[in-house]
Amino acid sequence: MRRSPRWSGDRGSALATVAALIGGLGAFCGAITNVLVFPNLAAAATAHLTRDAAARFLVTTFNSEFGHVFLYAYFVGIFVAPALMGFALWRSRSVPRWLAVLFFIGLELAQQVQSKGIVVVLLYTLLFAVAMVLLAVRIWQAAALPASHNQEPSGVPA
Repeated sequence: MRRSPRWSGDRGSALATVAALIGGLGAFCGAITNVLVFPNLAAAATAHLTRDAAARFLVTTFNSEFGHVFLYAYFVGIFVAPALMGFALWRSRSVPRWLAVLFFIGLELAQQVQSKGIVVVLLYTLLFAVAMVLLAVRIWQAAALPASHNQEPSGVPA
């Protein structure tokens, strides 16, 4: 099946856009999930409630459907978006495949590590930092090329 010329150069750009949207939505939901904890605790602590009523309030708010939806979207954004972005990088063929794998593994390790000292943080986040620097170098090199270098050769049939 022949693809239309409009989509002939698409090698993961739509997937990368979807990954960015999922990641952005996940980050927003993560911020809401993490930020709403503290106002709820402050409200329960400063309200004139019994301990049992305050505990019931906290359990109810943290186990609400509203909270669960944001929490689930947060987790989907954490795990699915980097996988989709790594796959989009893999498909794009604009970077070596090992760099796409390094990006995915480095990001997953960096976001899962606990802050237990500078050595642990640097060890796990170093992979992601290296991947991001290498990706940035590739982007700047591609941006520096004239537009004629990015086009397909004229001898290639469409």
